[in-house]
Amino acid sequence: MLFPDDQTLFQANEIIFRTKFAKWWSGKFAQLGNEELERRLLRDIGPAWRIGTPRGSDDPAAWVTRHIFDTYLGPYGGVIGAALALKDSPAEQTLVQDSMRRWFGVVYTGRLTLLIGSINQHTPNGGSLNKAIFIMREIDGENEEVKTLTQRYNHPGIYESSLKKSWRTFKPVAHLCAAYVSTELRYRGAKRFGDIFRVFATYCEHPALLEQFTAFSMYCTFGRFVEQFVTSFRPHGQQASLISPEEIYSLDRNFGFKSVFKLSFPPLSDDEIEALSRYRAPKLMT
Repeated sequence: MLFPDDQTLFQANEIIFRTKFAKWWSGKFAQLGNEELERRLLRDIGPAWRIGTPRGSDDPAAWVTRHIFDTYLGPYGGVIGAALALKDSPAEQTLVQDSMRRWFGVVYTGRLTLLIGSINQHTPNGGSLNKAIFIMREIDGENEEVKTLTQRYNHPGIYESSLKKSWRTFKPVAHLCAAYVSTELRYRGAKRFGDIFRVFATYCEHPALLEQFTAFSMYCTFGRFVEQFVTSFRPHGQQASLISPEEIYSLDRNFGFKSVFKLSFPPLSDDEIEALSRYRAPKLMT
């Protein structure tokens, strides 16, 4: 999500994310205790879980940990393959610093995508990137906490130019950005978009989707919902969809909840509705 324009950094960040998630998930299983784990393994897998396990080392928690790491790091050749893939990547601290700078672009793009969907779903007006940018400038652009934080990290504030630049960079993963913002708002108890900036390090370095399985599942589920919207929705006067299916980074269908409930974009707030009423479409040059 953070590095759609740099394949090397994208791979390194993906491996680190998968490793952290596997570690967290393994820890949750380990808390069940070996007796309960073995009962579940025998129930779900049968005695086969011990096949290939050296005698005396058939520790259920250790087996589950290896299985989880091999599963999540499988696309990169398992634990050894992932370690080799990281050999020539930038140091993790460099990656973290770059991630923190890019975090602003992620939340900007996520906010824009959610606004486009909300305008389209909850008003008689068709959604568009220009309308979303206008609302963000009118409301979030005046947020003092956002201004302070962007200045501290030497990142552009909420201006038309910075929002369009973020959109160009993160457009292929806009659905994931929207799912990230939605998940943080829901699981951190934030009331407004500006609240995400209040505890910057927590939201940036320790997202809720890494700390709660339900948050991760909701992130994936909502990401697929937004993906379907942005690849099928055509803004007024446009022949192409907001994001083409060929351009988007499609989310793995195996992650998340099954579609057993109806998803929707959040309704616009009173301030957002008022800001939208002041929007005037740019005049076309003749």
